[in-house]
Amino acid sequence: MEYGSWTDPMWRAFHAMRMRGWGWCLLLLLLSAPAGMAQDAMDHDLLEVTVPQLQQMYRDHKYTVTQVVQWYLARIAKYNGIYRAVQNVDRLGALATAAREDAEATPHGALWGIPIVTKANTSVKGLVTTDGWRGYIIPGHELVAPKDADIVARLRAAGAIIVGQTNMPDFAASDTNRSTAFGRTGNAYDVRFSPGGSSGGTVTAVTANFAVLGNGTDTGNSIRMPSATSSVVGVFPSRGLVSIAGIAPLDWLLDNTGPIARDVTDATIALDAVAEPNPKAERGPYTSYLKADALSVIQCDPEWCGGTSELMKICTLASVFDVPVIPHGHSLHAALHLIASQSPAVCPLAEYLILKMRSYYHFEKHAPAPTRAHFTLTDAPGYGIELDDSKIESRQKMHWS
Repeated sequence: MEYGSWTDPMWRAFHAMRMRGWGWCLLLLLLSAPAGMAQDAMDHDLLEVTVPQLQQMYRDHKYTVTQVVQWYLARIAKYNGIYRAVQNVDRLGALATAAREDAEATPHGALWGIPIVTKANTSVKGLVTTDGWRGYIIPGHELVAPKDADIVARLRAAGAIIVGQTNMPDFAASDTNRSTAFGRTGNAYDVRFSPGGSSGGTVTAVTANFAVLGNGTDTGNSIRMPSATSSVVGVFPSRGLVSIAGIAPLDWLLDNTGPIARDVTDATIALDAVAEPNPKAERGPYTSYLKADALSVIQCDPEWCGGTSELMKICTLASVFDVPVIPHGHSLHAALHLIASQSPAVCPLAEYLILKMRSYYHFEKHAPAPTRAHFTLTDAPGYGIELDDSKIESRQKMHWS
């Protein structure tokens, strides 16, 4: 809006007051105020909205499905040029589905009326499955999906409305989120940074309120890592729980797909909707396992979070909020030194970690060995790590050319 121009309602009111008197002024104010107030109310209600909250608004007849979908489409139109999270907006399809649901007598499905996004490697009937690659959008040679991927079919059956397909790196083969088909996706909290990949487009779309939730795919951390960068919830299901049929493969043996949502409840509702019947899996509905007072933990790796000094800061903050920390991973020695400096309430699982990671330290002369939940720390350089020659069959120098 340009202030001081005819598009500014207050300027129009002032101009009318000067030219035609107070009657016109009041009329123009009354005409312009409701639209702005209604938009403010929708922004207040729909920003960060959850599935249960939105469905309650539908039950209360506060908004129609079409109004909600239009609100999300407007946000995409306004901000997608900055974040570049949504590669393809299906405006016509989303509005048609919304109108159809508004015409139904009663809501149906766990995701009825919920605007969602799907990752660009996940087939949506009639739309181009770019898989991030510009080769699949060459005019006349587009890779148009003949049918929905299984996960899309289940989302539709649950009542979800697809508003668009999210950006991803070519063939999902990167932990950043830059594609030849659409360019770079920025982090919703700071566009200068990456949301991670390869499901960063869905993560940014959910975080930026372009949709309530979406799907990601994961072959080697592509749901989990980008979800962590933006504080959303990404679910990496047990293999086989959610079908990957209709998703462009990166590695058939490792590929997986699952929901990305703003909170645990929404992610669980979506998981219930997309999970296939599987007698070997934990029985659903998975919402029955939700507990409001369930234990929360922070799991972090000293090597990845910036070293023991940064991990110490994390533990200090966790102690303020009474949240346990589970240090783990590549440098358990560093984690153990940190655990020793914390109370058991903050770092409660030292013995479990040592036992679980025992194979990591098989070749060490003084590998961590807890006795009755106690362990000895060394103050030698490099955490006192020495190799046990008796466990080493041969040594060979590496020569770099």
